[in-house]
Amino acid sequence: MSVIAERRLKQFQQKFGKAMVKFATHAALPVVLNSELVHLLRINFFYSDTSISYLTEAEFLLSSFCREIGEDLYEIEPAMRTVLLQKLYQQHPKHIKEIAALLWQYTKRYTPWRTRYRLQNAQLLTALGLQNAQLLTALNFLDAQKANAWFQEVEASGKALSQEEREWFVAMKKRAFIDRSIQRPPVKNYPDLRPYLIGRQKQVMSLLKAVNVHDKQYPFLCLIHGDQHQCHDRFFDRFVKYDLPKLKLVSDNEISYNFLPCRFYNGVETLHQEILERLSERLYCFSDGYSEIIDVIAKEKGPFLLYASMCTSDWLHSGGIKLVQEFIKFWANWSLPSRDSLLLVCLSFSYTGEPTNFLSRWRKKIVENQIRQEFKRLKFEEFKVNGIVLPELENIRKYEVEDWVKEYLWDCMDIFKPEIKELFKSSEKRSMEDLVEKLGPILKEYCT
Repeated sequence: MSVIAERRLKQFQQKFGKAMVKFATHAALPVVLNSELVHLLRINFFYSDTSISYLTEAEFLLSSFCREIGEDLYEIEPAMRTVLLQKLYQQHPKHIKEIAALLWQYTKRYTPWRTRYRLQNAQLLTALGLQNAQLLTALNFLDAQKANAWFQEVEASGKALSQEEREWFVAMKKRAFIDRSIQRPPVKNYPDLRPYLIGRQKQVMSLLKAVNVHDKQYPFLCLIHGDQHQCHDRFFDRFVKYDLPKLKLVSDNEISYNFLPCRFYNGVETLHQEILERLSERLYCFSDGYSEIIDVIAKEKGPFLLYASMCTSDWLHSGGIKLVQEFIKFWANWSLPSRDSLLLVCLSFSYTGEPTNFLSRWRKKIVENQIRQEFKRLKFEEFKVNGIVLPELENIRKYEVEDWVKEYLWDCMDIFKPEIKELFKSSEKRSMEDLVEKLGPILKEYCT
């Protein structure tokens, strides 16, 4: 929320009260309003609320939030509409589809907008354009994929649009994009990450050092690899929650963190389109190109992290090192000139497979060594991208676990000592997965 918008909302609440703000959030979803629609919103959502009466309807339409653009036709200023929709999503998310359904039924059944002619607002041009704008806005909240399909169908049809029609189409597409971005998923809630703070100092320090001097106008890529029992996803969780805030640029709750479930097994040829589609889904901006996605990321206040995972099977059956290279190339032309915070793109590679005999173990070892050699030869600068291959995630030694207890759980040292001794009785090193399985329950019971 901008400072100006926040100040205006605060002034509005001081003048009219919290009840009026709640009513305004519900009235913000339609493109335009008339007195009849405002009345329907009140009796459908605030009928039993005595603090919101028929007088509230008139007060709202005559307030500074609304401007008259025709006879009994009002528009909420775009900047304030976005702020109000954000509050609606935060405070009454279940009402969003109900309001959209009401708008759809009202527009379809009574066609109130067909009697409206050219408006003062250049974005809403004709009676038919206004009718469609209301329906498309409702559809965007009811079924975003169908709304996006409509935009794609119009663009793919090749139909020649007049200047006015084109302006309307562009304005509606932009409005739909903004409305979807408001419904972004909340900041990630983390599980207990204390066990994942064991070791990993080489990886953490290498990444912190690299991103600290990186030019924030461009993405920074990192590749990390290790076997499937090293809890790759939790490494990035702990990096976001505990390590990145150490740069003192932001607090952890200002960091946006999104997993990209890219299907690398589909192969090299379709990888760029695959990444684009996964980004669109995660960021709620169903777009055919990069520009809208870049706009969403550029508007984030703090660091923005994207994380994708790949495994040995993808490597063997879908393109090998070319898969990694194409993933890197996707980000080569990205530029975020208005952004001063980090865009970090992480690719995790897991060495997978559970060999059952000597021959399969031997083959697995050969393949993994070949992959390691490819990663050593990988040069991000060849693709005109800033990036780093982090040290491999390996099994953890006893002294690393002991150091972890001393640093984070000193009061529980006597509890952990016998457990650590037992853990490393038969092996000098243990996987992160094993450690979490054994130490997690102790943490939960004794060190909450």
